[in-house]
Parts: sequence; structure tokens; C-alpha cells
Amino acid sequence: MRKKYFIVTENHIKLLKAAYVWWDDAEFGAPGINPKAPYGDSLDVPLSIAEIIGLKIPKKVADGEEGLGGSQADFCNKLHREMEDVLQILLSNCKIEVGKYECDEYGHVWRKAND
Repeated sequence: MRKKYFIVTENHIKLLKAAYVWWDDAEFGAPGINPKAPYGDSLDVPLSIAEIIGLKIPKKVADGEEGLGGSQADFCNKLHREMEDVLQILLSNCKIEVGKYECDEYGHVWRKAND
């Protein structure tokens, strides 16, 4: 039987930590990652990815707004597409401890409480 392999990088981990999980009411309902803004509230997904992973973002010359070059956008889009495998790897191998967790009221990043 053939096997497939995947290398999880620090960039993947950064994107996992920034993923915006929500409840999808379709059918029976299930948790999912917001498909419109998967890494927070930005609708420019490649730019969000670049900011999260720390890419240097050049300024567009024409209008002075931030933007990605073609190779940077391609790299960010590739990372985003790879998150399907990364999430499955996490779900298959995760570890979580029993205890109290906390989150900012309007955030989505949970952390262990210090109680």
C-alpha cells in the first residue's frame, strides 16, 4: 500500500493558532473553520496569512496599499490549501488536558487558566 507524507512547518502551526473556528448550522451542524475569513476577520486571506507567518509585505506602488507579489501570494495560497492535511494531522494526534481554559470575550484563542 502506498503512503503519503506531509511535513508540518512552523508556518502551519502559526496558521492553526490563528484559525477562526465557528459553528456551521448546515444539516446537523458541526464546528468548522470560517471559509470566508479563516484566519480572523480579514477577507484578504493571502495577506492575512503573510502577516501571520511574518512575511515582509511590499507596498503596491500604484495606490500605496499593502499587497503581495505573485510568488508570495502563490506561497500563501499553497500554505492555506495544505491546512486540510495539517488540521487532520492535529485532530489525529492531538493532546489536551482536563482543566479550565480562558479566552478574551470577542476572541477565539483559548488558553489554560491560571486558577
